[in-house]
Amino acid sequence: MKCPKCSYEPTLAEQSASPDICPSCGAVYAKVLARQAEEAAANAEGAPRDSGLKEQVSARMLAAREDVAAGRARRSAIEERERNSERVLVAVRIPFLSLVWLMTKIVLAAIPALLLAAFIVFALATFFGTVISSYKQYSAAGITPSAPPSTESFEQRISDSVAALAPRVAVPSQADIAARCKTMEEVGASVMSGHQAGMRMADALVAVVGHGSHNDSVMSRLVTSAYERPRHSRSEERVRQIDTFKKETYEWCVRGGF
Repeated sequence: MKCPKCSYEPTLAEQSASPDICPSCGAVYAKVLARQAEEAAANAEGAPRDSGLKEQVSARMLAAREDVAAGRARRSAIEERERNSERVLVAVRIPFLSLVWLMTKIVLAAIPALLLAAFIVFALATFFGTVISSYKQYSAAGITPSAPPSTESFEQRISDSVAALAPRVAVPSQADIAARCKTMEEVGASVMSGHQAGMRMADALVAVVGHGSHNDSVMSRLVTSAYERPRHSRSEERVRQIDTFKKETYEWCVRGGF
């Protein structure tokens, strides 16, 4: 609407920003219209009564009120649209020194967070590693420990193997060497089996001696070599150690050690 005082017609943006006040002269539309209506009424009272003038004044006041109400409605609609509209951030203007200080604080704040995260990961890995290791041990050996095996059978096996050892000849043939080393292989397996089962080294030495001076010396070396190896608690590791010592005994015999 045009300003009733200066006849300035504001734009849509100016009407939205100031629907009740003229942006050019600063006049309030309602006050100007009311004052003009009062002046017109006073002029009408001093002059001969003219019903047409009163109707004109009333119509102008009604139009002014409608324009003010329409301006307020447009302003409310614009504000509502701005509140509901989405905003997209396309750029951030931060001074360089302020940005450096912000990044420094972020890095300093990340250090304790990383340490805490590393501690949590280490604690979880240690816990689950311990649980899995314990589960494997109990699965392999059983939860209830079994009774220690008797060593009498191993002593008898060792004695029988040593007794079956053929006497050493001055110039052995290949067949003699093969037969002797095969027996020595069984002796080595019996000694290592007894060691893994918990038989004492003294009992193993008693089982191998008494079969000739040369055999006693050789068997003592064999027992000493077997008991220098570690003793294992898991069955698969015991079997692996017995097989390894059995092969080494045969190779030693073939090379002339026995």
